[in-house]
Amino acid sequence: MLDPPRHPRRDAVALGLAAVVLGLTVLLGALAWVRLSHGLAITWRVSSPRGPVAIATTFERRPVIPTRHRVTGRLLQYYPFAELGVPSELPELDAIVEADLVIPPGPARTLRVETPNVVGLEVDGRRAPLAAPVVRPPPPVRPPPVRPGTPPPPFLQPAPVAPLPVAPPPVAVTRPFAPGTHRLRITWRGGLIDPNAVAFALRWRAGTAPEENVPALALTPPPAARDTFTQWVLAAIALLGGLLAWLVFRAARAEHDLRWPRLYAVAVVLVLASGGVARFYDFQLAPDVFENDDWMFATWNGWSLLEDGTSRGWSSWAPWYGNDVEVEHLVYFESHTTWDVITPYLEHPPLMHLLAGAAARLGGAHHWAHSRLWHARLVPLGLGFLSLMLVLAITRRLAPKGPAAVFAGTLYAFIPFIVLQGREVKEESLLVPLLLGSLWFFLRWRDDGERTSDLVLGALCAGLGTLTKVPGAAFIPAYVILVLAQPHRPWRAAWTALGVGAAVSALLFVYGALIDWRVFLDTLIKQSSGRATHWNLFPRWIDYAIIDFNQVGRGWLVFLWLAFVGGAITRNKRVEPVLAVPLLAYMVSISLSAGSWTFGWYAMPLHALLAIGAGLFLADLWEEPDLFRGALLMLMLVMYGFNFVFPMSWYASPASLLPLRRYVAAFVIPALTPFALSTLFPNRTTRLMSRVAIVVGMLLFVALASNFIANYESFTEEYKNFDRTLGFNP
Repeated sequence: MLDPPRHPRRDAVALGLAAVVLGLTVLLGALAWVRLSHGLAITWRVSSPRGPVAIATTFERRPVIPTRHRVTGRLLQYYPFAELGVPSELPELDAIVEADLVIPPGPARTLRVETPNVVGLEVDGRRAPLAAPVVRPPPPVRPPPVRPGTPPPPFLQPAPVAPLPVAPPPVAVTRPFAPGTHRLRITWRGGLIDPNAVAFALRWRAGTAPEENVPALALTPPPAARDTFTQWVLAAIALLGGLLAWLVFRAARAEHDLRWPRLYAVAVVLVLASGGVARFYDFQLAPDVFENDDWMFATWNGWSLLEDGTSRGWSSWAPWYGNDVEVEHLVYFESHTTWDVITPYLEHPPLMHLLAGAAARLGGAHHWAHSRLWHARLVPLGLGFLSLMLVLAITRRLAPKGPAAVFAGTLYAFIPFIVLQGREVKEESLLVPLLLGSLWFFLRWRDDGERTSDLVLGALCAGLGTLTKVPGAAFIPAYVILVLAQPHRPWRAAWTALGVGAAVSALLFVYGALIDWRVFLDTLIKQSSGRATHWNLFPRWIDYAIIDFNQVGRGWLVFLWLAFVGGAITRNKRVEPVLAVPLLAYMVSISLSAGSWTFGWYAMPLHALLAIGAGLFLADLWEEPDLFRGALLMLMLVMYGFNFVFPMSWYASPASLLPLRRYVAAFVIPALTPFALSTLFPNRTTRLMSRVAIVVGMLLFVALASNFIANYESFTEEYKNFDRTLGFNP
């Protein structure tokens, strides 16, 4: 092969661009190094017959802890099951917080620990007495017993705006400390029943200046508490920077017809890297460990199947089985809930459970009840990253030219309810890549010469859906319809796809027969017919954006649906069926089987298809900007994210009415102007203005979505059921 002709000027520009990319990456790594090297060291302790036992010391790079969620996550993440067994209630908060505090040159500063809990503060080895007593609030009344799997009663009616915890007045609790380095040691104790009754923030004040949180950069943990996470992040950034610099160099040096495909590779790397960060950020803590209890039956069942072939999991229908199952009663940390653990457990197929159980066993669990959530969550995280890759690949095949794949990947990488729900250990986490995998193999079969291997692999993915969750059986007829919908009607290929998919699905019945055929059939009937249904089954998929049980994200979801219709359904017949047929098949399947029950994980396969269609919509907007589609982007996808910039208490206060009106107007008018000009005066200038607006809008969406994802630890309480709140109505 001949070497491409040399162009010294082009090569110099390419080298310069690569150097800029590498330099920016080095700068990003330096900033990450500085930021990630600062924070607090917290030693978590639990009670034991021999007194308090230190179970772990964690490096908390965010020194403000707004709710109990991070605390419970840490305690359960490191709880010594092997030594102490499974506790019957949540342990008390008992922690030692340590750090070196650097007070900058200038006036001396007083310190205060803002918390509703009991604290003791030592500075430089000497006790710093409190200027005002800290009163521990009485514990809240425990909720009544709730059967596992029963929808919580508040879900059935609009929830009022939850009042935020009132902070104590900003009084100084220490004498002023001079500039320099001071060693802090804080004891922190309290109960964990109420999520909003646990909080921690270190505050300081210089003279009569307003009090503020101590910034993370002023805090450095003791050397023994530092970890290697920063070095791993720096290494990952260095690898990413080198890869991007190389890709940019190749793209800038290439001929015109190769330049855009190579720039597409740069965009794909950025989407995958940033989407991976969004998914892995705080995955152990958000959503909260007690927000979705289904991870327990998944890991317990998977662990038991791998251990000795026993199927085991908690069930809300244990009395319904009578003597057909063995029942173990387990109290798992929260004493108001007793889990009825049944054997055999056949309420869900085993495929996802085996993956979660394998992660628990590899994480060191030596008993089914000792499985840890953060180990099991690595499975849906990996599956979510695979799904993101498949979204990019499928969109690229449907629209080989243009930015559709990048738009679709960005949406799937950052829409918060997709990211946060994708961290939960649910069967839908596996259904999504299986559905996308079947579509990808189908497109390979259709477009690359109808190879039998692609046809069979696609049918295999569709058939495995049944082994993951029974509604996944809808993937098989959807796949067969796509095959048979080709203009030349390939009946033989359709029969092959049906045979492979049905044969794989039949393995579920083999599994049921090996475990207990009678219980399997009874459970299958109960799961598919034991829930109330109504005529309002389908509008909820368009209106309800849910993270587990938390209704938040309606603006993002409505955008996905409208953009899907505009981007996929109005296209040619080589695009529309690929997205519409599996979407409708799964929607009908999950609606009829789930009845009136609506949870966040049910719609995960729908969201992947919606993101692909919305990516096609945005690519059309990029090519031919107009006011209506531009308004849909700005007023739904982008604008909804501004709801979570300021505290909920400020949004709901009368003082916010006038400034908020000004902020909204200041955004809406400039955001729509480029698209209005493109509609009135379509030319190169207005098209360029609209494209700049699209880029700015997408960057705003990514920033606002990242803010929501990063702060969900506190947003889960502050914006609980935000889409149903009455706080903004007159």
